[in-house]
Amino acid sequence: MLRFLTAMKKKKFKVKKGFLASVSVLLAVFSSNTSIASASTEDTFGSTVELLDFSLQELMTLQVTSVSRRAQRQFDAAAAVFTITQDDIRSFGITSIPEALRMVPGVQVAKLNGNTWSLSARGFNYIFANKLLVLIDGRTVYAPLFSGVNWDIQNLLMDDIDRIEVIRGPGAALWGSNAVNGVINIMTRHAEDTQKTLLKGSAGTEGKAGAIRYGTDIDEDTFIRAYAHGFDQNAQKNRDGSNANDDWFMHQGGFRFDRYIGEKDSITIQGDLYEGSTRPPYNVYDIDQHKIVQKTNADRAQNGGNILARFNRSLDNGSLMFKSYLDFYVNDDLRLNEKRDTWDIEFQHSFDWWDNHYFIWGGNYRVDWYNLDDREQNFTKVQERTFNEELYSLFVQDSFKYTPDLEFTFSARAQSSMNGGIEVQPNVRFSWTPDRETTVWGAISRAVKTPALSETRLKINNISYMGKLKQGNSLNDTFFSVQGNPDLNSEKLTAIDFGFRKQFMPSFSIDTAAFVNYYKDVTAYEYSGICEAPFQLNATFEICFDPANLPPAFAANQTGPVIFPTILNNTLEVVTHGIEFSFDWRVKEWWRIRLNYSYINVDADSKQKNDYGRRNEMIVEGIAAKHTANLFSHMSLSSSWDLSFWLKYIGSLRLDPHYDVNNIKANTNIDLKLTKEIKPGLELSLVGQNLLYNRQLQFYEVFTGQMQTEVERSAYLQLRWEF
Repeated sequence: MLRFLTAMKKKKFKVKKGFLASVSVLLAVFSSNTSIASASTEDTFGSTVELLDFSLQELMTLQVTSVSRRAQRQFDAAAAVFTITQDDIRSFGITSIPEALRMVPGVQVAKLNGNTWSLSARGFNYIFANKLLVLIDGRTVYAPLFSGVNWDIQNLLMDDIDRIEVIRGPGAALWGSNAVNGVINIMTRHAEDTQKTLLKGSAGTEGKAGAIRYGTDIDEDTFIRAYAHGFDQNAQKNRDGSNANDDWFMHQGGFRFDRYIGEKDSITIQGDLYEGSTRPPYNVYDIDQHKIVQKTNADRAQNGGNILARFNRSLDNGSLMFKSYLDFYVNDDLRLNEKRDTWDIEFQHSFDWWDNHYFIWGGNYRVDWYNLDDREQNFTKVQERTFNEELYSLFVQDSFKYTPDLEFTFSARAQSSMNGGIEVQPNVRFSWTPDRETTVWGAISRAVKTPALSETRLKINNISYMGKLKQGNSLNDTFFSVQGNPDLNSEKLTAIDFGFRKQFMPSFSIDTAAFVNYYKDVTAYEYSGICEAPFQLNATFEICFDPANLPPAFAANQTGPVIFPTILNNTLEVVTHGIEFSFDWRVKEWWRIRLNYSYINVDADSKQKNDYGRRNEMIVEGIAAKHTANLFSHMSLSSSWDLSFWLKYIGSLRLDPHYDVNNIKANTNIDLKLTKEIKPGLELSLVGQNLLYNRQLQFYEVFTGQMQTEVERSAYLQLRWEF
């Protein structure tokens, strides 16, 4: 197979026997064996070799690496795994990573405003969704301050992404804390595969963007590329049609260096720098005016960068990997000024041992250095301005063939962190493949979400906006005063997953998964009993909400704002269950259709039997849409014309049963892309997005005070030239 690949390369690729032991083959398309998409082989951390057009038999051998940290056929993988390829990104005109992740069954993505997304898998979807682990070429990109992801700074050049592997369900045994509901593994292309010059520019109703990339070889074993790109995105609209002033611009540049050393070794060095500004609009309680006001011109300046080095060595019966990176981030925000530096080092050793067993083990150390500053009007109070947080972890995995068609995998990770203490996260999986066209798999896993720094060290006063509270005939503005809890425990998940894949004929395949998740000690808000300055509590204006003793003025329908003095605690237990389907059908050689559908049910139970507890239950149950679906169609109309169609559906979100304006109706939308190849390497595309509505509300935020704005119908024209 590998000899076939090297023979097909236009440029000679020096593939050596020792090195091949450590590369793995990428599955590019959903479990269909008839994909026309290009794909690539890759080791666990990112080296790629381009695959050209494959027969059905060859496509059945394509592999992924995120499920078990080693090469395996995606069709055999004992997890709900979905792959977004470079062809998918190009075919549908996707311009950001969050928008690409809308393609994945079980993943819910909503745009809150012009530069903020809520994104999660299998429930718990809000902008600080903290149960997903996101990696870019092995570099963890979730923000330890709140255990979520700042999606507005993850602005890779989309043309450099080789694939995005998405695991729905726990991956903590191999990938670490916060890999609770899933793992998103974003892998960029090997520098050898980007040896051309790329120029790209676009302009449309929502703004403009441009990019340049240059790649070259230094010698037959050494390859390098450099890129720069930027965009300026226009503001969206408020619900009343006025300008939301949530415009966004960002500039980013970087490089990647890949070298093969001798018979067995390879090294990668890569890095990025970025800077820009967003304007997320806020609802904020103004202490002087005693009312909720809108802040729409608060610039949020962000800049940062990273550099990563990775070394791979192939062994006679396995492989060895060392990786380290530095990451720095500066965020000058209305809520908090944050400066964070991160150093991470990791190793992995894999080898065959004892009969049919394959063993992988490794370790990781990470340290984050913080410098935090309070903001105006006491929005946020910091207990410690300067501190550091360390994390140590060790993982092991043993995979063995019980019979030729039945494989078991046992994995576990032990980790120690300042906020979570010592945690052990085990995992057991099986995969049964009675024939090459059928796979049945299952898994039982334990995963934890360690407390975030914002949950333990910060106090947030008047930025958290809850919406309206209906009392009698009045609707009262509300906001939180949130006290961090240093005694907060880790959230714990026990998950049961099963799945089935089947290639019914050369042109049709299905991939299904079902799950039941049991969460304990989920963090929620409870009444703290602490009503303090700077607010004039229980006086002329502000009302401190006590669920056991309502103030007389509040009971008499006073319309003043209501403060909810809260502390975070482990007061929720949550059970979710659901099912996910993917269908892949090659209708004709030139026409491919894919369909996926997801259902989830969320049942939350609070230990607090009061208004706080009921509100927590409603929020957790309401932020997950029960039904989501995607229909994709891609047609090669001629040798030079392509047409892509994407129909998106997401069910309703019921976040506030007392105030329906805060709830989101189910919606359907369409994206279209028409591409004309002018000559080889030069193409012109017209892309229309969200075409069914003039503008559309996609999410309502109940935690941070960020205002929701409406996503508008848009179109852009793009010229892409690669030579």
